[in-house]
Amino acid sequence: MVKFEIKIEEEQISYPQINQCITQFNIIKNRLPGKVKFEIIAEKQIKEINTLLIACFILFKQQCKDLEIVLHFKKKLANDVAFKLIQFMVHAHYTTGRIDVFTFFDSFGNEHTPRKHKDNLDYGFVLSEKFLPIIYIDKNNYNLLFEKKITHQSLDEMEKGERETGEKGEKLYQYCREFLFKKKDKFSYLEILSQLSFYGALHKAKILQMFLFDEIPDSLKQELKIIDKSKIKVSQLNFKQGEEFYSKIKHIFNALKNKPPIYHLIFYTLLSSDLLPGKLIDGNKKKAPKPPHIGMISDFKKKLTNLWKFTDKLVYGLKELAKNIIDHSSNKHGIFTGKIVTDTNSGKTENLGDQKDVKCQSYFTLNILDDSEKGVIETFLESTKKLEETFGDNKLFLKEDRKQIENGHFKFHNFFHSNESVFLNQQAKRATAHLGLLIFSKLIQTNEGILKASTWGFQQKTPRDMVPKTT
Repeated sequence: MVKFEIKIEEEQISYPQINQCITQFNIIKNRLPGKVKFEIIAEKQIKEINTLLIACFILFKQQCKDLEIVLHFKKKLANDVAFKLIQFMVHAHYTTGRIDVFTFFDSFGNEHTPRKHKDNLDYGFVLSEKFLPIIYIDKNNYNLLFEKKITHQSLDEMEKGERETGEKGEKLYQYCREFLFKKKDKFSYLEILSQLSFYGALHKAKILQMFLFDEIPDSLKQELKIIDKSKIKVSQLNFKQGEEFYSKIKHIFNALKNKPPIYHLIFYTLLSSDLLPGKLIDGNKKKAPKPPHIGMISDFKKKLTNLWKFTDKLVYGLKELAKNIIDHSSNKHGIFTGKIVTDTNSGKTENLGDQKDVKCQSYFTLNILDDSEKGVIETFLESTKKLEETFGDNKLFLKEDRKQIENGHFKFHNFFHSNESVFLNQQAKRATAHLGLLIFSKLIQTNEGILKASTWGFQQKTPRDMVPKTT
């Protein structure tokens, strides 16, 4: 077995260190086929790991099945870093065909593998309140994530779980998690995780008990003391206010229940963050006014509705981007990752330099990547040439289009803006083939976000970055 290693001297694994891993992997690819071990050695205590590292490991492993990826940590990991690393390691195991994407050794020399932790409820089946689960996209996963309505497991046989902490809604959520945890090896992991995300979203909206009242067994209702649906408390609201609140928002969750898994995963992540301000008053807050302020309830409903609308638009754009990846990228697969960043009073978004100030309490950062060996412009030029060979130049003026691409008049950023002055004669094809780019760009601009995109430079194999204009 051939072994390659890199050493990390910093206290975090972020973009520079990830780029270092990518550079090393490109060298490793030239030594394949054959078994290769890729070791990453962290000399200092690691205080933060960007989830893009795990995303890249997944893409490495998909290209090179015989590649063994091992992390070594010389210093003790911070507890939250270790927890997150194990959580994503297990998730990657399930979402990529139950293979071991990577393993790691802690500072005591203990080996951590997906198979060691996947049957531990605390590691093997957890939804983060800050991170979207890493989403691996290939043809099979595309159909499951974006096309197929999830099949919810019946709760008829759900029993009291071992988790007894928290109020009734928290207890019920933990019972659901323990029940679904037992199903994850028998059914589609992504579907089971999505069903948990659905329950998590209901819990964050304070209506889990009401929504599931008719689905859970009577014995569990007795255990939770929720015998009468009309007497279920919704946070600090009185019964009448709670019933009215539930009636105003349940249509969102009726719609969500019939959506594919990607909706559940994203909506839960958004609801788990400070992106949902004006929360209903928590019962354990000593200074909470009674009765609750009606304006706060109204604001909660409004923000919940807006986040659902945003989720719907975001998924529409992501679906088109995912389709582009599996239809047009060299290797026909890619990755989505997402993270909620909070408590940012005034600063710059990570790795976007001085493009725009961030003055908000929370923002959602989303990464989309693939490991295609050809850039967007190069791929589009090849497609144009094929059309020219097939149809000639009588009606579509494809020769003129080809020249605009070859001489650099039509550039990468034109894929992101439908109102630019540079147009191709095959405008209809461009709008169809790259609809996801246009939709995604427009959504970001409308919400005053920031977009950074990169592709292989045309006619030179170097990454090329582009940040579209923002409004």
